[in-house]
Amino acid sequence: MASSRSWWGLATNNSGSYRRHGTSMPTTVEASRRGDYAFVRTADPPRRVSEPRRSRAAAAGVSAADVGASSQVAALIDRYQKDRTVTSTTDLEMLKDKQQKMWSSGDYGKVAWVTVPLADQLCESAALRPGSTVLDVATGTGHVAIAAARRFCVSTGIDYVPALVDVAAARAAAEGLDIEFREADAENLPFGDASFDYVMSAIGVMFTADHQRAARELLRVCKPGGRVAVASWTPTGFIGQLLKTVGKHATPPPGAQPPTRWGDETTIRELLGENSAGISCSTHSVTQRFLSPEHFADFFITEYGPTLKAAEQLSDDGRKAFRADLVDIATAANRATDGTLLCDWEYLVAVATRA
Repeated sequence: MASSRSWWGLATNNSGSYRRHGTSMPTTVEASRRGDYAFVRTADPPRRVSEPRRSRAAAAGVSAADVGASSQVAALIDRYQKDRTVTSTTDLEMLKDKQQKMWSSGDYGKVAWVTVPLADQLCESAALRPGSTVLDVATGTGHVAIAAARRFCVSTGIDYVPALVDVAAARAAAEGLDIEFREADAENLPFGDASFDYVMSAIGVMFTADHQRAARELLRVCKPGGRVAVASWTPTGFIGQLLKTVGKHATPPPGAQPPTRWGDETTIRELLGENSAGISCSTHSVTQRFLSPEHFADFFITEYGPTLKAAEQLSDDGRKAFRADLVDIATAANRATDGTLLCDWEYLVAVATRA
């Protein structure tokens, strides 16, 4: 990013987003080097702002004045009864808070390495058109947003974990890619209706608390004729089995739905069927390599939020049993014959055309 030829930096604006800066160093900024990067810092740095949560009435599209009328109150209650497919709204908010803390634990930036190929496959399945607008929902460290920008799309990424947004912004800046990253909630996207040509998510939106609400948001911000494209681990694949093992050792929070529902073709058609003109699905796999099945287990218990948090809840004997089960999963899937681990992780890509 920083070189003898030019200076580049990262700065935030008041909406909490990151943009690539500069070619020359303004006199009003202060640059500090971190490794090979120069980060631009204003003398009075703008504050990081996350998107405010909307009220229940606002989320349902009912104004404050309307709520005063009994007929509108009844309509509001009816709307939320339909949205509340698993548990109460309060429980879902508590679940979302737990999930946000889970994804903030460990070092997901390291685990995210293994999902880089999924971003390219998702972009190809969606047939991105250069010059189009793309939103990467639950961007994590920015894989899909970066893959889209490399295809000369106008790319935006959102995530509700600030540390991951920071990493995504730094990655984009390192490549000189002009991508906007914002801290925001996948279930409450801070964009107007029909804002993007493509709305995408790779191993991201599947981990939301309220699946149906998240699916509606994906479709809402997509332009008519545009595409919603999602890549998700399948229930029967390697990570599907891993997540089942996590649930066996650590009881999921109340209201939690299996994230691999998004990787089931029947369920994803139901989730994205509303306001879609058509949905196509395809199954793919990504090959992963580790030093050994034991190395895989230790790596995931240390770095991956779901397995790290599960292990923290267990006793010493419980952690040993949990680790042993992870080793067994890896050993059963292993195609290597040299003591290392070589296995295929299956995922489903669904592409819906917005009606």
